[in-house]
Amino acid sequence: MPHDNSTKLKMTMLPPPVGSEVRAFGYHACSAAVGDQTVTIDWGASTSIGRVIEIHPERRDSSSLAWPCFRTDARYDGGMSGAPVFDQNNHLCGLVSTSMPPFEDGESYVSYVTLLWPMLAIEIDILRAHHAPGLYPALELARDGMIAAEHWEKVAIQRDATQRIVSATLHHAP
Repeated sequence: MPHDNSTKLKMTMLPPPVGSEVRAFGYHACSAAVGDQTVTIDWGASTSIGRVIEIHPERRDSSSLAWPCFRTDARYDGGMSGAPVFDQNNHLCGLVSTSMPPFEDGESYVSYVTLLWPMLAIEIDILRAHHAPGLYPALELARDGMIAAEHWEKVAIQRDATQRIVSATLHHAP
């Protein structure tokens, strides 16, 4: 039975188009002070807006960014890694990966966002209606509507002879 996705966080497995705006928020400088009877937390929250510059649907290169990502000119301060990134449709489209400040005055930041589609191969231990308890790939949960993920049908997972998931693939064709 399909789930109601109207109140769920919506994700997209596809990168936003080049030139489109993306927004991220995270905590770059968290700290805690412990008193006799209190704990005070300073969250150091950041919000950053930028534009998509280029997309690397499989990986940027084989050394430093060997996973699907896109580059943006947004400023992602240190400590924001893993922060959510949202596209112009307010869909979660990736996670902050890395950022470099401008080399010279007037240049933009160079920041990278990890795409979400590979995570559909992650197995989650969950109880599902009409299924035995156990581990299920996130792709099956998206197919069932338990995860609100647009374009999940473009993702395929591959298994080895023991049925262990060994890889995931994004199909670019419409």
